[in-house]
Amino acid sequence: RTASDAESMQHELSEIGVGARQTPMPAIYNFAHIRATQPIIKDEGTAEVATRILNLPLHSALSDSDVERVIDSLELVSRRRSMFATPLSSDDFYSELSGSYSATRAERQKYLDSIDTIVIEELSHMRGDHIIDIGCGDGVRGVSIALQSNKQITSIDASQGMVDQATKINPDSHREDIGSKEFDATRYQSDAALLLWNVLGHIRSEERAEALKNVAELLRDDGVLILDVNNQFNAAQYGEDNARRNRRAVLAGKPEYTGDFTATHQVGERKVKTISHIFHTDEIVSLLEDAGFENCVRYINYNTGEAATEDTGQIVIIAKKKISYHED
Repeated sequence: RTASDAESMQHELSEIGVGARQTPMPAIYNFAHIRATQPIIKDEGTAEVATRILNLPLHSALSDSDVERVIDSLELVSRRRSMFATPLSSDDFYSELSGSYSATRAERQKYLDSIDTIVIEELSHMRGDHIIDIGCGDGVRGVSIALQSNKQITSIDASQGMVDQATKINPDSHREDIGSKEFDATRYQSDAALLLWNVLGHIRSEERAEALKNVAELLRDDGVLILDVNNQFNAAQYGEDNARRNRRAVLAGKPEYTGDFTATHQVGERKVKTISHIFHTDEIVSLLEDAGFENCVRYINYNTGEAATEDTGQIVIIAKKKISYHED
């Protein structure tokens, strides 16, 4: 960050009614009492930091709601700025991650194992024998689920890097964009579909409805979609203050609040980022109902893999495709 960053942030906060000030502060060694008692030591780093300090409203008369408003505004501006810092498309982001995806998966193994147990149990009641893993990543999870369920599996992903990895263990792996209007659902007729580990959150907001419509079309009658997504009310994962602010934003219907955030991962010596989405239960259920699904919702703790509540877990949904009856 630079002094000009602090100045532009001041203007952005001012536009939404928060009177921050960007005034260069003297470096600590320039204060009179320091100069009078200490040897003069100049530190270019300290001097540079002093030029980019942003003063936020601070007064004993501030109410709790005033403080909350300042915090919310600062988070909103910070989120906007990080989103415009040239994040990668989801496809390119996951291509970057493809070589280290197994290590990323290992960090959440308890959670993923718990989800896989739910998936395998549900598939055991399925009459058909074909599943499609949408947003398959490196393909490892989907193939493992298929083997344990005694099912056939097709793997698809929008990231070429991930498809290259998945093809190594499943020749029936293809690069496909489930959110595209050109997606050919007839090519992938299946009895069950998997959208695991917030795949839906990495599909752009304007394409999510189309993606779920495509999933419904590729499923045979009475087919099942199993998915999990990040839960913005999950205080155990994201902190009570964040969950509380998210609830307030949703209830207030704030037009500037979208649920989007910047996901960042370390790849070697570089940090790569992309825009992802964090849902709340009513939002995802509504999307699925509009696409023609009936839903059963549960929650799983992201750290332990144990059953949880809306306040302590991520959202897991078993969505059954509604059967359409047509009169002759």
